[in-house]
This record gives sequence, C-alpha cells and structure tokens, in this order.
Amino acid sequence: MNVEWNKHAQILQVNATALKTATKLVTSLVCQGHICIDTRVRESGRLLEWTMDNGDLIEVYRREDYSTGLAICQGTAVTHYAVNPDDDGFEILFEQTFDK
Repeated sequence: MNVEWNKHAQILQVNATALKTATKLVTSLVCQGHICIDTRVRESGRLLEWTMDNGDLIEVYRREDYSTGLAICQGTAVTHYAVNPDDDGFEILFEQTFDK
C-alpha cells in the first residue's frame, strides 16, 4: 500500500508502514529534545527527508528499477543517519527495507 498525499502537486509514493516507521524515529528524536529543522519531499515524492538539529538525517526512499523500461518498485527503505565526528560523513544507525 502506498501513501498518496498531494501538496503543491507532490504525491508521496512510499510504503505506508515505512512512513510510519520513519515518523516514529523522528518522534523519538523530538522527545529526546532535538528539533526537526528541515523536511523535504524530493524525486517526485519517492524521497522524504527529515533533518534534525543535531545533524541526524532520516529518510524514506522508494527504490525503483528501470532496467526493463518500466518503473518497478523494489521496496521502500527507511534509513537513520548520524553525523560521524571522525570523518565529516554519516554513519547508519538504523536501516530497514519494506516490501512494495
């Protein structure tokens, strides 16, 4: 099941359970005292990102395969990235993939 939400011609094209999981991660960080400073919908609604004030990034991404010429959904991934202080990059704290 996909979530369809139209705001300014953006339709969210992600798995509903994946969206629920991501919002639980964001809620958990907010309850710990962090602030969500940015939320973005990208790639025609296939990518949602929440940026927190501590540098953490939570994303929901619907992966599609175009090798056959048609867009075939391979599932939706939820990933929680944290800033890695050692190398200016990110480390993955949580990752889960949901079926179509």
